[in-house]
Amino acid sequence: MATAAAVKQEKKGSPVLMPERIDLAEFKLNDWVADLPNSVTLEEAMEPSYWAHTAERMNPGDHIRVRAEDGSWIAYLIVVYCERTYARVVLDRVVKLGTDTSIPITSLKHRVEWKGTLHKHSVIRLSDSEMIRDGFRTREEAAVWLSDHEKTLGR
Repeated sequence: MATAAAVKQEKKGSPVLMPERIDLAEFKLNDWVADLPNSVTLEEAMEPSYWAHTAERMNPGDHIRVRAEDGSWIAYLIVVYCERTYARVVLDRVVKLGTDTSIPITSLKHRVEWKGTLHKHSVIRLSDSEMIRDGFRTREEAAVWLSDHEKTLGR
């Protein structure tokens, strides 16, 4: 003789996901990208008060990709609780992107270097360390511009 629990389990069958419980991620959560200035550490960004100016736009379950300005790492955070002036986040993982080991592009008067996600690859004047041009997506684009610029200066 079967027990009541066994009969109930037999009638119930396997669980099935109902259509209203699944949707595309873009409809269920936000995926944010935050560029962290060099002056702020990841530990400081993990503090709920760090998100004071942006927390009201967030929801629990949202994802935040925190990118180091120098391009050396990306941290993946998940919002677990938030209100108007703070967001509590947990660290999912940190991906180390390493440092650029390629030979720096330089000349006698200028150099090309990565200046973070805002300025990207930039041309720097060596005499005063002034950034004379920025926003190049690749080092090669910056090097071509630098070569043309120095030809213009040589005239």
